[in-house]
Amino acid sequence: MDLYAAPRLYAQLFGAREHDVALYRWLAQGLPEGEPVLELGVGSGRVALALAADGVPVIGVDRAVPMLEALASQARVLGVGDRLQTLHADIQALELPRRFSLISFPFNGLAHADDAAALHAVLSAVARHLAEGGVFAFDVLRLAPHHLDSEHHTPYFEHPETGVPCRVIERARYHAAIQRLEVSVELRPMRGSQPNEQWTLSLRLFEPPELTRALSAVGLRVTNQVDLGDSDALICKAK
Repeated sequence: MDLYAAPRLYAQLFGAREHDVALYRWLAQGLPEGEPVLELGVGSGRVALALAADGVPVIGVDRAVPMLEALASQARVLGVGDRLQTLHADIQALELPRRFSLISFPFNGLAHADDAAALHAVLSAVARHLAEGGVFAFDVLRLAPHHLDSEHHTPYFEHPETGVPCRVIERARYHAAIQRLEVSVELRPMRGSQPNEQWTLSLRLFEPPELTRALSAVGLRVTNQVDLGDSDALICKAK
């Protein structure tokens, strides 16, 4: 199962996450009226919809078409469709005809850059779209003891497609040699004959010196760091 092809399920699993949204809303408040935010990996729009509700235009980029379609639909339902533009694109190859004063990449999105070349390509795309004096803000997951090898059970979860109550089993294992966190999530229906659903996310975790070097290589530097509890948000500008 591809989690990014199931936007309602994705939103049900992660939609309650709020502690990072406040940071991105605060950053967007400093923009001139009408100037858009470029959000990379916009997904189900958890952050983008909050900004649009504040009156901030957002251009949201993602390569998962089902996510973008669901986001556009939700934006219309919420009455912010005129402030949210979705764009299907690979971030590494992104070429837009303008630059932005604020580019964001929320919810550990950079973890999908599998290797040094992919990381460089993503950050290069950021650098070529960042306006002079602009800000690039992103957050990265902080390795915690429970990531090393754990299993966590959520006792009740109502499936957004079927309405059937499910148990959620989340397993995590960190592979230090390759700096990769494997997270598998399984949904087990508590009634009926529906089969179990399972998917695995493979996330690259970064050491701070590695990120500093990669940012520097494209002309960016970290100016501030914010503790988001399970993650660190990095605020960057051009050197």
